[in-house]
Amino acid sequence: MYLRLLGFTVLVPLLTVISPPTLSGPLHDAISDEDVERVRAEIANGADVNEEDFVQGLPLMTAAQKGNIAIVELLLVSGADINAADVTGTALHAAAVAGNAAMAEFLLGKGAEINKANTRGATPLHRAASHGHTETLELLIKRGARINQRSPSLSALHVAAGDGQEATAKLLLAHGADVGGVDEFNQTALHVAAINGQKKIVQLLLDAGVDVSVVNRVGRTALELANTSGHEEVAELLRRHATKQ
Repeated sequence: MYLRLLGFTVLVPLLTVISPPTLSGPLHDAISDEDVERVRAEIANGADVNEEDFVQGLPLMTAAQKGNIAIVELLLVSGADINAADVTGTALHAAAVAGNAAMAEFLLGKGAEINKANTRGATPLHRAASHGHTETLELLIKRGARINQRSPSLSALHVAAGDGQEATAKLLLAHGADVGGVDEFNQTALHVAAINGQKKIVQLLLDAGVDVSVVNRVGRTALELANTSGHEEVAELLRRHATKQ
C-alpha cells in the first residue's frame, strides 16, 4: 500500500510473510501439527472445517501455508470452501506467499479462483510477485492470472518494483506487464522503484522502455522522487539516461 509523506507517495509492502495464526481449537491444532489422523478424527467428531479462529484463521489457509496437500485434500472432501478467505486471502494466496507452486497447482485443479483479491485488493499474483517466487508466479500467469490487475491500484509490477524483486519484475515484463501502467497517484513502476532506491529495478524498467517523463499527481518525475528520497545512485542513473535521449 501507499503512505503519503510530506506530499510524496511511498510504497510499503502490502503484507509481510504470513506467519501461522494463533490456533485455538483442536482442529486448528491438529492442522498446525500436520497430524493427518488427528485432523481426520476431529472432522469425524463434528469439527467445522470452515470455522475461523479468533484471528480469522481458516483451517484450509493454515494447511495451505504448511504445504500439506494431504490435509488440504481431506479438508476439501469434508466440505471446506476452497475460495473462502480470511483477512490475508484464500488458500491460494497462502500458497503464493509461501512460494509453493505444487500447492498452488493442486488448489487450481480443485477450483481455486486465480484472480480473487483479499481484503487489501491483492491477488495471488501480487503475493507471489512481492515475495519473489518466480516459479509460482509463472504458474499463475500460465493458468490465467490477470497480469495487470490492480490491488486496488497497484499492478504486480508496481509491487515487485517497490519490494526490489528483480527476477519477478523481469518475468512480469516478459509476459506482457504494462511498463507504463500508472497507479491512483499516476505513478509508474519507475516512480515506485525510484522512491524506494531499487537501482536494479530502475535499470530493468529503463531497458523495457518506460517513459521517464511521466509526472505523478504532485508533479514529480521518478528522477525528482529519487533526489528527494536521497537515492543518489538511482538519481544519477536516471540523469544519465535522460542525457542519452
